[in-house]
Amino acid sequence: MNSNNPSDYQLSESMNSSYFKNHILKKLEQRFDMKSSNKPTAYFTAGLPGAGKSKVLNQWEQEKKDILVIDVDEFRKEHPFNTKILERFGTKASEVTQKDASKWAMLTRNEALQHKIDYILDSTMRNPKSAEFEIKKAQDQGYNIEVKMLAVNEFESLEGVFNRYALQYEHNSKEARFVDPSFIKESKESILESIDTIDKLNVNKFTIVNRDMDILYDQSKNYQQSPKKIIQEKTDLKNWDKSKIDKLVENWNRVVAKLENIKAPQTIQESAKNIKKDLIDQLKSLQKNKPKFNEQKRNQVLEKLQKGKEKNKGIER
Repeated sequence: MNSNNPSDYQLSESMNSSYFKNHILKKLEQRFDMKSSNKPTAYFTAGLPGAGKSKVLNQWEQEKKDILVIDVDEFRKEHPFNTKILERFGTKASEVTQKDASKWAMLTRNEALQHKIDYILDSTMRNPKSAEFEIKKAQDQGYNIEVKMLAVNEFESLEGVFNRYALQYEHNSKEARFVDPSFIKESKESILESIDTIDKLNVNKFTIVNRDMDILYDQSKNYQQSPKKIIQEKTDLKNWDKSKIDKLVENWNRVVAKLENIKAPQTIQESAKNIKKDLIDQLKSLQKNKPKFNEQKRNQVLEKLQKGKEKNKGIER
């Protein structure tokens, strides 16, 4: 097949279902523990691409040996035309395989629900309605629900995307997966809406963490603010300390240099450089808008402190 039309590589409904039954499902049964559970649990990851969801996924996989993992990105690799799609469409390949891979994820989830199999669904949950649908569908089948969301700043997410691409490109340039930065920019607000949606559902456990796995929100505890408000404050650059900002800039310097060193496509390199520039410009703007130091007010405060010390000395006498 040498077509440049993405739809020509997509399977028909019957071919998709048949391929799932005869190929995808068999591989899943070989790899994972597909046994039924008396008290099944569905685990959901959530967060922007590049946020660090793989850390959560790895943690759960270590704790729950051989648990079924539903990951659309892994299903892409199983597409019968995957090699040709990668060669033909490059960084846009994921868009071509999205329909078929998503269908296999849905069929896998249905298989798990039917047989009461514990599973992890690796997703962004950027669509509040889809998030609610997935959670309620599992709840209706008697599942316990655990959700762990990664909350990161947009520039952290983008750095993660470019860094992952660089690592994959160095390993095998044809299989390097790239997420369009515009997707992340469009998704960041909708994920905030998903936070409120999930928080209102009667899930068994809902936590939100940062890249370092520090807990920012735990539904089991009481907070004066909504989780959405907490995350907005925690991911806002103006609330970050200098060390955290320095680390972010250092990571961007490293990934831009890495892309240049491995001779990544020029469009990818330029995109990374432009986003890094946007970050630097935003940081400069935040620095510029900080309240200027008032020397007169400082002297007044010091004078009051000095008078207070002298007064205390008088009392001591």
